[in-house]
Amino acid sequence: MHDDSIFLNQSESFFPPSPKVLQAISNILSKVNRYPQTQSENLRHKLAEYTKTSPSQIIVGNGSDDIIELIIRVLVNSDDQVLIPVPSFPWYWYASKNLNKNHVFIYSDREYNFNINSILENISSSVKLIFIANPNNPTGKIIKRQELIKLIENSNCFVVIDECYYEFCQETIIDLVKTYSNLIVIRSFSKGFALAGLRIGYAVMNDELASSLRVKMQLFGVNSIAQAAAIAALSDIDYYQMQINSLLNQKEFLKNELLKMNFDVCQSYTNFLFVGTKKLGILAKDLVEELKQKNLYVKDCSMLPGVDKYHFRTSVGNWFENEMILTQLNIATQFK
Repeated sequence: MHDDSIFLNQSESFFPPSPKVLQAISNILSKVNRYPQTQSENLRHKLAEYTKTSPSQIIVGNGSDDIIELIIRVLVNSDDQVLIPVPSFPWYWYASKNLNKNHVFIYSDREYNFNINSILENISSSVKLIFIANPNNPTGKIIKRQELIKLIENSNCFVVIDECYYEFCQETIIDLVKTYSNLIVIRSFSKGFALAGLRIGYAVMNDELASSLRVKMQLFGVNSIAQAAAIAALSDIDYYQMQINSLLNQKEFLKNELLKMNFDVCQSYTNFLFVGTKKLGILAKDLVEELKQKNLYVKDCSMLPGVDKYHFRTSVGNWFENEMILTQLNIATQFK
């Protein structure tokens, strides 16, 4: 890798953290000789304000990956199954496999849409948990609220809705956690708050379930720098909204330019685009490798369950990064 490499392969946001976040990090550095606050109590109160829920309904972990693993470890027994509509976030089945839990894939249609009736038909008595990323990763697509309610109401198991990209679409069902005892909503500070390197995730659910999960967590699971940064981020929503608006404008520009080049591009409710190469007759892995030779990194999705060999995912970069990827894609496709 070179210093001038451009990384658009991990759906990170191109904008930096808020100045208030950087100041909060600076302020806490002299205090890291002390243990962090247990169970992120202050952060949970701040999150309760942000999500319009209660601190008792919230758990905070070392990234959403940590929370996904906790949910599987605590709620799924050895004879149970984890139902995963794919394509989707790989950690759902990686974590299940690492914990020796059984997982079952339900495949989307050819347009990468999920059919709720099909999912419901596959919920056997062994299914204990369903993971739905909404918006979805890697496609960027969304399942509408009423469809999710239909799934939750007709499932005799826990339904986890992963809203890690909420800040980019403002679509949520987090207000329903008091209504449905089987609903868990996961979110992250990695994407909309640009804090991927600090690993902060949280989940919201009913009080009783949150309490039962919290006692299974590490006492000092989230470090003091991450807690301080997250609290500061939630105190500067205007900054992040301004940055997200800029990103959404860049996303529309990037999407339109890719369409002009005859790529297929899914409608995205996130900070990335799911791009199809079939009309150009180019395999995604070959195109990804070509870009890699130019020190430009995007995600080859053809290795994911439920994805054909003609799709890659690219984060939305800043203006310079988007111009670079468009230039290199134009060069790569001209000679095919």
